[in-house]
Amino acid sequence: MHTFMYKFPRILILITLVLLSAIVASASRTQKLRHALVSLDNSLENYDLFRLERQHRIDSMASAAYRSGKSSAMLELGKAYAGFNNDSAANVLRQAIRLAHIEGDSALKRTATIEYASILPKSGIFTDAINLLDQMHSDSLTDSQKMKYYGVKSQIMINAATYAPFKPHERYYDSLSVVLIDSLKYFLRPNSLADRLAEAQKLMIKGDDTLAFGELSEALENTEPSDPSYAVLTGMLAKYFRDKPDRADEYIYYLTLSAKADVSQANGEAESLLRLGNELFSRGDVDHAFTYISASGKFMAESGSRTLITEIAPPIAVYSQIIRKRDNRRNIIIICVIALFILGYAAAFWYVRRSRTKFKALKEQYLKLTSSVNSRDQYINELLNLCAVYVESMEDYNRFISRKLKANQVQDLLKTVESGKVMQDQTEKFFTVFDHAVFKIYPDFLNDINSLLIPDKRLSPGPSGRLLPELRIAAFMRLGVTDSNRLSKFLGLSLNTIYTYRNRLKSRALNRDTFERDVIEMDKEN
Repeated sequence: MHTFMYKFPRILILITLVLLSAIVASASRTQKLRHALVSLDNSLENYDLFRLERQHRIDSMASAAYRSGKSSAMLELGKAYAGFNNDSAANVLRQAIRLAHIEGDSALKRTATIEYASILPKSGIFTDAINLLDQMHSDSLTDSQKMKYYGVKSQIMINAATYAPFKPHERYYDSLSVVLIDSLKYFLRPNSLADRLAEAQKLMIKGDDTLAFGELSEALENTEPSDPSYAVLTGMLAKYFRDKPDRADEYIYYLTLSAKADVSQANGEAESLLRLGNELFSRGDVDHAFTYISASGKFMAESGSRTLITEIAPPIAVYSQIIRKRDNRRNIIIICVIALFILGYAAAFWYVRRSRTKFKALKEQYLKLTSSVNSRDQYINELLNLCAVYVESMEDYNRFISRKLKANQVQDLLKTVESGKVMQDQTEKFFTVFDHAVFKIYPDFLNDINSLLIPDKRLSPGPSGRLLPELRIAAFMRLGVTDSNRLSKFLGLSLNTIYTYRNRLKSRALNRDTFERDVIEMDKEN
């Protein structure tokens, strides 16, 4: 008894110290997460600058590559496009394969083919990528080619396991992934970053998460955020914490680091940003979630990454419902406040005749506020319409590809894709919805634009009330999209054509120097 009484204060002190340590550690993790999220928000604000810098680097490489006309230069250009614009990467790598064949350089042709196969899954084309790799004989490849070959093939199998509909299929693809990773590790320098990532990936597949975490933690200590592999490394660390409810903050923290690395490197495959948005959405942080999910959709659309695009529309639809509920509550409050004002002014009417003027002004404010709420609903509805058209187009495209592959019509499929007809059809659908949205959101759009133009050079709508290219450019400018590169992507036109249309618009303007600013500030004036 005396012994227990003697030890009791020491036990109490020990428990208190443990609790204090846990509280301090929790506060430190919370502060670290908050700092990471602020840093991500700052990077998102500067994303256009990051993208422009990478675009300038690629443009410089493209200029040199097309001047040289060599397959090796085209290969490097294709690799530079990867993750930034996957469609351009695929086109350039196809040219590299063709030039290598003409030059008789079979080694470079094999390298370019492997790089091309690595791009296809980013656009959701897995079968063609596997077929290209299966046609190669691994014993004919150099060590560096084998490294890329096994790396690409293992990632395809890992993705196949992720989306496998049944457990036996998942286990089958997992077993193939482990074999391929072992083959890959044979060509990697022991304890290098690539070797540690491959080992951690294999351990995660086999269920040895603790050992995988050890590999990743050691790798992170020696990896800078500017390293191209940093986003993958932190993304794998996030995956480790994903299914651990008591470590949810660390899951979000590593997702945030991975997303920031993608944004800073202008990498359009924004999986971590999308996952972060979905996680914050489930926690109730709706505004942050919508910002991240919307940004990830924009980045994926710009880069041509289509594997995750269908995961964007559902949370946006839910977010729009939440906004409507907020607006409904706000409207009830506004109506109550207005009712109180009306009663007050009605009582004051008998004493002060000027109260009528004040009541009229209050009524005008109410109508303006109601109009603002309706306008916001229109923006959200038209955004959802555009998302629905994009998702429907992707489903049609996938069904079309599946039908051709099942019928073994690969050549016919290739001709259809290279003809560009599918993209033309999808672009036309987008323009149909976009033109309708412009006239719905801005009923006086055409009159507003023409008010800025010389009377005898004013514009008219195209056939069936559709917008002409010049008017579409003006519509995007009114929505705040003024960057020629982005206009080129949205409209499917070359940069030179965009510059031509913009100059043509300015030449029609009453005030050429301020025309574009006048278009952007139209809503402020109204």
